[in-house]
Amino acid sequence: MELYVVRNRDGKYFRAKGIGGYGDSWVDELERARIYTKASSAKAQITFWATNYPDYGTPDLVILEAKIKEVVPQDERVKGVVKAAKKRDVAYRKKQAEFEIKRLQREIEADKATLENLLDS
Repeated sequence: MELYVVRNRDGKYFRAKGIGGYGDSWVDELERARIYTKASSAKAQITFWATNYPDYGTPDLVILEAKIKEVVPQDERVKGVVKAAKKRDVAYRKKQAEFEIKRLQREIEADKATLENLLDS
């Protein structure tokens, strides 16, 4: 699989900042660079920089090759995450049920007091 990066003449890599982004457009570290999955998208950036900033020079297209390094099974991790989520859910429902029991007990006591007041009068 080929991936694409845009590099300027100073050896810095293009970093997409997004709408309202801040910081430098060009960074030294490849890890922070904007990686494109299509050559056409990277070439569009090159054209933009070369057209709008001609004194800056035309950036280069760097082609990276991606290979599968390792496949890490996720079965055990996911089982743990699901188990923890179920445990949290049960604890939450238990807490809700205990609160509802207390609320109903207060309501019963209030109804008893109201009934006693009605019978006494």
